[in-house]
Amino acid sequence: MLTCRIKAFYAYRIRTLSRRWWPLIPVVILIPARIVDGIYVTVRMLAAGSLSTFEVSGDKWLCILNLAIKLALDLYSTVCLCWLLFQWRGKGIKQTQELVQRLVVWTAEVGLLNSILAFAMLVMMLTMDNSVFFS
Repeated sequence: MLTCRIKAFYAYRIRTLSRRWWPLIPVVILIPARIVDGIYVTVRMLAAGSLSTFEVSGDKWLCILNLAIKLALDLYSTVCLCWLLFQWRGKGIKQTQELVQRLVVWTAEVGLLNSILAFAMLVMMLTMDNSVFFS
């Protein structure tokens, strides 16, 4: 739930910087999808009783879906925020321009790090033996 609040904050920043509602359409669709998927996976894992039982149940694709949604949200938020901040870069006095440039770099670093880690987890889940990943 905390990550969804963070994504909602990023969506708010995208809305504030763009002054438009339409860039939020993917976020408004993906955040509830991730919440519902996460709750369903949690319920299924608790019902299975153990990770090995969950692995056998065939619901691994739900975990993959959750990671894919996370990756999509991270990439979308990062690209939008960097693009919008980059557009603001040329406005204002020199100190403001330098601050906006630092914000662009920081946003890219944090967003890309999250995206790279989500991608690595997704690749591991798809390629590794299930018993190794879930143990």
